[in-house]
Amino acid sequence: NVNASNNDEGIYLYSSSSNTITNVNASNNNNGIYLYYSSNNTISNVNASNNNNGILYYSSNYNIITGVDASNNNYGIYLVSSSNNTISNVNASNNGWEGIYLDSSSNNTITGVNALDNNYGIYLGVSSYNTITNVNASNNGGYGIFISYSSNNNTITNVNVLDNDCGISLEDTSNNTVSNVNASNNDDGIYFDSSSYNTITNVNASNNDDGIYQI
Repeated sequence: NVNASNNDEGIYLYSSSSNTITNVNASNNNNGIYLYYSSNNTISNVNASNNNNGILYYSSNYNIITGVDASNNNYGIYLVSSSNNTISNVNASNNGWEGIYLDSSSNNTITGVNALDNNYGIYLGVSSYNTITNVNASNNGGYGIFISYSSNNNTITNVNVLDNDCGISLEDTSNNTVSNVNASNNDDGIYFDSSSYNTITNVNASNNDDGIYQI
């Protein structure tokens, strides 16, 4: 067991590969766990709470995150220019901004996630070919799931987005697939803005102000 708390970086991997980080408390840091140009690492059973960033990847690929509590941070899990990562079995809740934020990051898999009571539950910006599945992104102040700014060809399936300002928003995107979604009790269930060639199937968008809204 590792206690990496009250530091600038709780755990910092710089150009490091093939490491395993497990059973870690990385709290009350600037960054709980920070991977910089690091690939093929596995992070599991981690408490990364009460940091600025719970877990931050920068240009880090082919990593696995599983069994993580990334709550009460500014950003729960934040990927920048990082691809082909797997994020699973994560609680990313009660963060000031995003539970999970992908910025210019593609071909990632996000599965088995609770993203509750954040500003945005899950946010993809300039991030394509990602898969989001088995996610509860509810009770967020803004969006449950926000796909924006040329984030194309993403797949969203088996998702609950309840009691948000907007359940799922797609803005300036194309060729995304949304299926098996419960988008209820939001202001907008599913919202499209300047988005085309998207596919929606098996959606419950009830008890919203607008079920599915396209402009």
